[in-house]
Amino acid sequence: MVIDFNSIKSLYLANSEVEELYINGSKVWEKSSGLTFTAEEANSTVAMQKVGSAPDVSLEYSTGDGWHDFIVGETTITLSSIGDQMVIRAKTTNSGFASSNSNYNKFVMTGKIAASDSIMYLLKNDGDLSAISS
Repeated sequence: MVIDFNSIKSLYLANSEVEELYINGSKVWEKSSGLTFTAEEANSTVAMQKVGSAPDVSLEYSTGDGWHDFIVGETTITLSSIGDQMVIRAKTTNSGFASSNSNYNKFVMTGKIAASDSIMYLLKNDGDLSAISS
C-alpha cells in the first residue's frame, strides 16, 4: 500500500505521549527533544558566547550519540555534512539568556544552518514552561 501524504487531511492521535509515528514500517515523525540545528552546508558550526555579564545557563547537546554538556564560550559543534543535525536543550531549568540589552548569551554560527522545533527547550528540557513562573 502506498500512502500519498498530500491526501492526508488530518491525523488524530489518542495519546499525547506519542514518541514516534511509523507508516508501513517507515518512521515519518519523531517527537522533538530540543531545538534542532541542521547543516545546509558542510562544515557549518554552532557555538554560543557570553556578551557582558550574561546569566549562566546549563545546556546539553546531542549529535545522535547521547547527551553531552554544552559549555557557553567553550563548546563548538561542527556539522561536517549536509543534513547533519545537532539538538540542544536545557540541562536544568534556565531562567533566561539575558539580563539586559548588554548582558546576554548568543549563538555564533558559521556556514548555513536551519533551525527547527522550539527555542523553549533552551529554558526547560521538555519544552513545557507551564510550571515556570515569571
